[in-house]
Amino acid sequence: MKEIQEILKERRIRVTKYRLAILGLLKEESDRFISIDEIRTRISGEYPKFDFSTAYRALELFEEKQLVYKTKMDDKICYTIQCEVDSDHHHLICKNCGKKIVLNFCPFEELEDQYEALGFDTFDHMRDFFGICQKCKKVDDKMNQ
Repeated sequence: MKEIQEILKERRIRVTKYRLAILGLLKEESDRFISIDEIRTRISGEYPKFDFSTAYRALELFEEKQLVYKTKMDDKICYTIQCEVDSDHHHLICKNCGKKIVLNFCPFEELEDQYEALGFDTFDHMRDFFGICQKCKKVDDKMNQ
């Protein structure tokens, strides 16, 4: 937790037990995206007064300070600790378990060149791709047999 306290202090974020718990959980689960509901459920076991608005405000602050990254999966907003990859990158995310794989290349580079050739000087795109990982697919296949 001391390391997490230092991270918050470096970003000039006031250290609270809830912020420590949220960032600690995201750091522990750094290989996947987690919904705000899962964050609340897991932390409220230790802190019963931990509510949605506290979680939401902390996560929005963390995003603003570039400690976390959020994405939308189906109808849920999900969060992950900010990747340590320096370059522009994309994520491949499992829609079931939230597992993330960092793609260190941009699959849109060729498309970006085509847009520029058509006279567009700005090209923007989302950096997340969604699917079902092999582990979840196997579970789903077993349930459907």
